[in-house]
Amino acid sequence: MTSRGGSALRPGIPPPGSAARPGTALAKPSLTTPSADLVSELKVAAVVYDVGSGAKDATSVKDGLERSRRMAEETLRNLAGRSAALLRELEAHYYASVAGVGVDNTGRVGEF
Repeated sequence: MTSRGGSALRPGIPPPGSAARPGTALAKPSLTTPSADLVSELKVAAVVYDVGSGAKDATSVKDGLERSRRMAEETLRNLAGRSAALLRELEAHYYASVAGVGVDNTGRVGEF
């Protein structure tokens, strides 16, 4: 606790559940209570748990992004292959219309 009644993380703001108003000094107990040590331990445990949980969440997000990247690359490869096939077909039709020659069922251009 700080001298103004706040916690170390929130100066000037009383901890939840206290009757003190922000900015007022809290009365200091005359005896050190064991509950203060238990509260400190709980705070440390909560911080450690939050850090561990955050690391798990970050790993999960990273793995999800990696899966998305692989799927996007595969989709782009498929699109590139289909686009190349469509361009070959378009080219065959173009040459057929310009040259007045036929196109067989394999896409070859020539006089058939």
